[in-house]
Amino acid sequence: MRQVDAEATRRLHERAAPGPTRIWLTNLTVLAASANSARVAAPNSYFASECENRYGALIARTLREATPEIRAVKFVVDPNVATPAPPRSRTDIAEAEIMPEALGAAASRKLVAPTLAEFETMPIPARDFLLSPWLPRRGLAMLYGPRGGGKTWLAWSIAMAVASGSALFDKWAAPRPGRVVYVDGELPAGVIRDRMMTARRGRTGGELADDAIRIIAADLQPEGLRSLDSAEGQRDLDPYLAGADLVIFDNLSALTACRENEADDWAGFQAYLLSLRRRGLSALLIHHAGKGGQQRGTSRREDVLDSVIALRKPQDHVPRDGAAFELHFEKARGFWGDDAAPFGLRFDVGGDGGACWTVTDVDAGDAQRSKARAMKATGASLRDIAAAMGTTKSTVGRWLAE
Repeated sequence: MRQVDAEATRRLHERAAPGPTRIWLTNLTVLAASANSARVAAPNSYFASECENRYGALIARTLREATPEIRAVKFVVDPNVATPAPPRSRTDIAEAEIMPEALGAAASRKLVAPTLAEFETMPIPARDFLLSPWLPRRGLAMLYGPRGGGKTWLAWSIAMAVASGSALFDKWAAPRPGRVVYVDGELPAGVIRDRMMTARRGRTGGELADDAIRIIAADLQPEGLRSLDSAEGQRDLDPYLAGADLVIFDNLSALTACRENEADDWAGFQAYLLSLRRRGLSALLIHHAGKGGQQRGTSRREDVLDSVIALRKPQDHVPRDGAAFELHFEKARGFWGDDAAPFGLRFDVGGDGGACWTVTDVDAGDAQRSKARAMKATGASLRDIAAAMGTTKSTVGRWLAE
């Protein structure tokens, strides 16, 4: 058994970075191996769970290489296994993505906690915009709408505006060019390229550098993309984020394995988004609307976001109208008035093969009635509609009758 453990440990050390190896893997112990299974012991339940989630597949594969007969690996808790020493440096912490629960009090961090007077004079950079007025630098935003409603067309136009430092709809403006990483987990590569080229031809003003946008598509990867709410998927993506200003995730359902209605499942990916913001990046999440017209799944997704944009089909929309929708800001942190007012958009491809957007006015009252009718059409009750729109059932009933 010691030979199995030693050989597996050697191979793990060869494959993992120094930080993760020392913190997460060094103190794992193979307790026993039968003809076709092995038990891997960790010092506490948190450590066992994290090791299984982060490195379970790697550990299992490595044990099978050392002992080909092993088919199943189970992670267990054994208090006799020593808890690892705390990280020696911030680099170790960052590499291991270590959490205090794994190491105990020894891993506590010194917090930055200025007094009122210190905070007033602390040199904090002014927050400017990638795309004014709703997408700040180091900002987080969501764009959601029904399937086939034009989300990806709009997302690519946003990417082009940011990358070229140009205006969009004469309503939004990028003050200077920024670098964009577009992560697509759903569409075939040929469709992505068609939409990218259409958006590129349709942009107005600004120079677009050849390397201003990097495309990472699941369809181009021989084994697909690993889920971006996993440590492995995030590590795969990280090398391509260096120097980027904006990363667009299109879409959450295709790129993450979160159970949509489970708030706790979202916590891991939310922590990743906040880490991107600390690194100076902005993120735009593309998501689907549910049957009731709201963003699909837990509302916890919106907690840390600066802006939430909802695309809604007009009441009189018919399929031959194509991508025509109303754009509504459901969350608008730091902007208001005309900047946050809803407006209509219709997408067409112009004679030059470029994206062509037509902007129309949307009356706020009409927008509320339109949303209520759309939700009613999906089977939502008056109570559900009233709760979603922050009003009373009698008001909803009046809107539906008008």
